[in-house]
Amino acid sequence: MNALAELDKGNRAAEDEEMDATIDLLKNEVNSGFREVNARIDALRVETNARIDVLRRESYEQATQLRIETYDRLDQSRKEMQESFRVLDAKLELFRTDTRKNFDVVYRWLA
Repeated sequence: MNALAELDKGNRAAEDEEMDATIDLLKNEVNSGFREVNARIDALRVETNARIDVLRRESYEQATQLRIETYDRLDQSRKEMQESFRVLDAKLELFRTDTRKNFDVVYRWLA
């Protein structure tokens, strides 16, 4: 018996229509699933971008605050250093004065 002849028994239009309807139903279900997945991916992308933006803003604010604190500490260190140099200059001037007086005493004693 021929296999093609076996498959070609009579009018199978009703069976073909039912198969086409089932195929269309499956296509619609698959497409619906793709739309749901794509919608979820889009929602997750939006949510992720929002989180990234929040983290970016927080990081910028923290960096700005740290920069301000660092500049304040540098300014304070500069002021302290300038004061230390003023004190050192005063001590050096006092040392020079005392040394000059001591040399004057020695020169007078030698003369």
